[in-house]
Amino acid sequence: MVGLIDELPFLENISNILIVKFLVALVILLVGFILANILGRLLQRVLHEIELNNVIKKVAKLKINLEEIAGLIVTYLIYFLTIIMALNQVGLTTTVLNMLSAAILIIIIISIFLSIKDSVPNIIAGLSIVRREDIKEGDLIKTKDVSGKVENVTLTEVQLRTRKNDIIHIPNSIFVKTEYTIRRSKSK
Repeated sequence: MVGLIDELPFLENISNILIVKFLVALVILLVGFILANILGRLLQRVLHEIELNNVIKKVAKLKINLEEIAGLIVTYLIYFLTIIMALNQVGLTTTVLNMLSAAILIIIIISIFLSIKDSVPNIIAGLSIVRREDIKEGDLIKTKDVSGKVENVTLTEVQLRTRKNDIIHIPNSIFVKTEYTIRRSKSK
């Protein structure tokens, strides 16, 4: 019994240290989450001030809300780092947590690569088409499978209106891989 009483102050010190660590971790979480929201919104406002969405819409003819996407990426990245810092403060950052983080990062990278693998050739072909002005709105185009009047040319596709008034979306990479005939519109 005497030995247990002698060790109680030691247990009291351990509990105090744990409480302090949890409180510091909670403060890290609160400050990190608030900072993440502020920095994410700040980035959105800065990108909105330079009119990034309008520039992308004008140059690339893509309707992507890149301002919001960039803000969310920064916000969630800071959330992630904050959680790691809080877990580290408590002492729970272990090899397993690091492996889990690496696995999540690898899954995200693979997902991004798989999602853009078809878009990259279309964007490269689209840049070539737009830069050289090969295909313009109003032109009549005939490929092996389809023909029609060009309604719209973007970085990823060309939209044709057929004689039956159907809209057909042709990926730009098709124009690099196959033969096609262009008959220029008279108004252009």
